[in-house]
Amino acid sequence: MKYLSEESLSCTVSGLFIIASPFWGRSPEWQLENYTLHADFEKALPALPYIFLYHSFRENVVPFSHHQAYARKLPQSIQRILPGEEHLFSKGLPILVKDVRSLQL
Repeated sequence: MKYLSEESLSCTVSGLFIIASPFWGRSPEWQLENYTLHADFEKALPALPYIFLYHSFRENVVPFSHHQAYARKLPQSIQRILPGEEHLFSKGLPILVKDVRSLQL
């Protein structure tokens, strides 16, 4: 997200898939300057036809409030709120596979 909002792209992006991502800078324990997004990062994003947000509701690594912060900044996004508390999705993430396949032309 940081790269897309701060750099120019020379290619077309069909979709962006954000999986259990921290919203860096959101709270004191999630401060890392190299990852922190600008306050209005969403305005600098290139045209992205699809943005998907995936996050477990009771995740114990990155709090669900980070997902909610992204959802507020990216209201056009497709939100996939997952049951459970997984962060690494060790058994896979079938809904992600389905979403990627849905974008194939």
